[in-house]
Amino acid sequence: MVLQVQANGLIASLQQIKADGFTGITDFDGLTDRQQPLQYSFAFKRGEITYAGKRIPSPLEFADWMQKRMKLKHLESTLKIVSTRTKNEDSLRELVEFIARFGLVRWEDLEAAMQMEIATIIEYISPYSGTLIERTHSEFDLSYGENYRGLDLAKIEEVFIGRQQMWKNLAPQISLNTIPIIRLEEAANISVSVLPHLNKWASGKFKLSEIAGGCGEDPLQLAQAYLRWSRDNWIHLRNVNEANEIDSSNLDAAVKDNRPIILSVDDSKIVQVSIRKAVGDLYNVQFASNAMEALNALNSMPVTLLLLDVTMPDIDGLELCRTIRNIGKFKNLPIVMVTAKDGLMDKMRGQFAGSTHYLNKPVDREKLLPVLEKYVSKTVAH
Repeated sequence: MVLQVQANGLIASLQQIKADGFTGITDFDGLTDRQQPLQYSFAFKRGEITYAGKRIPSPLEFADWMQKRMKLKHLESTLKIVSTRTKNEDSLRELVEFIARFGLVRWEDLEAAMQMEIATIIEYISPYSGTLIERTHSEFDLSYGENYRGLDLAKIEEVFIGRQQMWKNLAPQISLNTIPIIRLEEAANISVSVLPHLNKWASGKFKLSEIAGGCGEDPLQLAQAYLRWSRDNWIHLRNVNEANEIDSSNLDAAVKDNRPIILSVDDSKIVQVSIRKAVGDLYNVQFASNAMEALNALNSMPVTLLLLDVTMPDIDGLELCRTIRNIGKFKNLPIVMVTAKDGLMDKMRGQFAGSTHYLNKPVDREKLLPVLEKYVSKTVAH
């Protein structure tokens, strides 16, 4: 059976599946407001939900989930013993029963953890429309307690409603649509335990809901952390509607600045901070974290020199360099390749791609300033 799910209609659709007494897997398929695929699976046992996640897990994957969510101790050593005693290595029920017998988890605690997990997933999916497709043939056998029950959807809905009230209490400071952005000028003050996370996720590209899904964290707990970091002035919080306005104002400021514009293309916020500290007093340093942002910036502002990281997540720097060189108006733009590699072949690849110069990381003022003075002065004079 296929159910059409309207925005904010997921719980009603799950209630219909419950009323039908369905046993098996139901797959949700939809798109986010940014046209990203939204795919989750719900497991049912006689109409009661037993699991929800991005996909149906293996026993070891489910054990890993329990260890992370429930902070279980000594689970790895226990699993080695369990693996020699289970009759069916594909059975989640048998695995959890053994873990419960060893006293590492109580059934009621596991139920509470899974109720919270399912409520969080419903929270993420609910704003979007999609389809629920039932597949009855499944060997997924997770159930709870000594009577092999599923979870009460009404209790999951109670958790969901409670979480909605908590989000209301946080508004308008933060929501699932909030986009966190690391403050580059404060990077030196950010805790070393927090900086890797912010460097990866607080780039201005991801909403809180997307970050929570990507790093496997509860979005409400993540929201509380982001509020603390915002108060510490480590990040700026903005909503989706503010994004274009802020980007536009940044562009205007860059164009009005009379200093030569240096565009640094690198997905590392730490590298961006080091470059701004190295030459930001003399040059108008602008940043892009990927190829698309770089091309947009080149077409939007009068860039006098491009600092281009060789290794990037979408298109590598060499390919982007070749692309830029094939655009007529950028034929003579100085392009300095920046990389951690220091081999002759790497430098030759950069030259063949059309680079003007080659710098090794880490980039500091002593290395960078002579290169900028050499090539920017020529560009400005020309």
